[in-house]
Amino acid sequence: MKKVTLAVACLTAMSALNAQASELSVYISQPVRNAALNAAVPDGALPWSESYQQTYTIETFNGETLGDKTTGNWAIGTYEVGAGGNTNVAAANVYGGAGTGTAVGSGGSNFLNAGTTGTPEGVTVTLTNPARYVGFWWSAGSNGNNVELLDEHDNVLTAMTTDGLMTFLNSPDNLTMKALDGTTTYSRAQYNGNPFVEGNGGEPYVYLNYVLKDTTGFGATAIKKIRFWGAGFELDNIAVREETLPGLPADTELPGSWVPTEINNVFEDPPATADDAGSTRINTPSAPLDITLNDPYVPAGSAVTPQATSANGGTIAADPANPGKFIYTPATGFIGTDSFSYQVCLPTPNQTKCATSVVTMTVTAPDLAIDLSGIGATATVGLPYQGAFTCTNLGNADAVSETTCTTGPLPEGLSVQACTVSPDNSAWVAGNRIAQGAVVTCDVAGTPANVKKTTTTTGTTSTTGDSDLLNNSAPQDITVVGVPNVVIDLGGLPSTGTVGLPYKGSYTCTNQGSADQADASCSASGLPAGISQGPAACTIVTPAAPAPTGWTSPSAIPEGAVVTCPVEGKPTEVGSALVSGSGAESKASKDISISAVPMAIPVPSLSTWALMVLAGCLAMLGMGRARKRSI
Repeated sequence: MKKVTLAVACLTAMSALNAQASELSVYISQPVRNAALNAAVPDGALPWSESYQQTYTIETFNGETLGDKTTGNWAIGTYEVGAGGNTNVAAANVYGGAGTGTAVGSGGSNFLNAGTTGTPEGVTVTLTNPARYVGFWWSAGSNGNNVELLDEHDNVLTAMTTDGLMTFLNSPDNLTMKALDGTTTYSRAQYNGNPFVEGNGGEPYVYLNYVLKDTTGFGATAIKKIRFWGAGFELDNIAVREETLPGLPADTELPGSWVPTEINNVFEDPPATADDAGSTRINTPSAPLDITLNDPYVPAGSAVTPQATSANGGTIAADPANPGKFIYTPATGFIGTDSFSYQVCLPTPNQTKCATSVVTMTVTAPDLAIDLSGIGATATVGLPYQGAFTCTNLGNADAVSETTCTTGPLPEGLSVQACTVSPDNSAWVAGNRIAQGAVVTCDVAGTPANVKKTTTTTGTTSTTGDSDLLNNSAPQDITVVGVPNVVIDLGGLPSTGTVGLPYKGSYTCTNQGSADQADASCSASGLPAGISQGPAACTIVTPAAPAPTGWTSPSAIPEGAVVTCPVEGKPTEVGSALVSGSGAESKASKDISISAVPMAIPVPSLSTWALMVLAGCLAMLGMGRARKRSI
């Protein structure tokens, strides 16, 4: 079928000094014919027999629709044919299609023609899982069939043609081939011709096994894509295995029925990178980033190239002070998650082997929010006032510099007191750190002065790099109100009086509070009989109107006003009266004692006084005579 000039294309084994190398070795499975050449051996069209007890995933094409292919899914992954390609699935014929029967010519199954055209040529299979083993049944084999194995970064791990395999199979030294078990041998003739669809005895039908050996024991390199192309390239039963086969990198414990071909391609492993993560604060360049520090394999001399611009407008530049490290600077004002990729490529001459990973940067920022809900809306003149406001760090970074938390202006008599910060309620002053999630609480206290009005106090908080300026301020109205305090005073009522004699006095109600008193009463009861509020009405004097004007209880008593009510009369009864006074909420009492009129004492006349003197003289004369007789 194929008449292609024999050529050998095998990668020259590279020196593994100072490099990490892998090796791709090719083995062939047992023949598809028995030794007598009179029966088919189905296991020859498979990776290995069930006795090997190792699993694999296989695409047989038996469920595929015949004809040209473009894209789709196979058991081992997805496939894509290059634009203009002629890859197709065909029914079994003498050139392709593995069978399951043992009788020669019992028939095969669908198979794949890799194709010769397209950009790129042939068909590319992207494996569901990275593989360390790939196998396929190569039917009607000839030179010029190409297999390219790539890693997840599209690095070509190795590219092999079947030219070397044809050389191996056609060598006079291999008319008899020994299996890995050291005892089993196969003749070259057992591999010739299609036993399932009899014919084409001049071309080989061989199951090829590509085994990836990690010669350094690193184990990071894996096959992610396979590309097949070439004239007359028929294949079937593509199998893959994610896990390494037992015994690698040595040949021990591989299927004993395999035949080594001595086709071994050694290649330097591509770099192996791993995603990174870092963080920095808003508007702040990051610390130097060693983005290859956690990468599994970056040999000396590799080129490390990050993106110049991140996904969200940040920049990445080499750090002059730290060769090999980079500085990420977020876009001005940006917070959140940003990312950039970087590529590591091997040194020359393998500079086309590269790996790419992503660095995820979290840009953090404090977010101080002020809350004045703890400040009461009303304050009363002369009464102690207590309130509080808070500043909370809602961000994902500590507030570390130029921190503030205050409010103003405040009504006269009130002021911001000490502040504390959670969680331990330690003292806090402006400029101190506010940790992520911490709350600063500041007290507002004092005694409002008698300045009754509404003051709008504006709370403010700030810090360097605050992420949300909209919650940095909040207003709160504080209205200072007064309280009326009407006090009655009975001190102007004399405490004594005399029956029938005039009695005159007064009592007062004074609003000593800080607000007008509406509908205030000002009255006295229990006055002694004959005494009452005088015929003149009560009068009121206010700070605004110092001239007395008439006032009748109950009526308003403005702040600072004095109501004076006169009391007069002539007591008619002797006794004591308890007078009760009432002025709004104020109460007072006073005892008033009324006494009787005293009895009249006659005043002696002049003649009366003369008779009394004469009587006194006569008495004294009589006493003198009596004393003389006794002598």
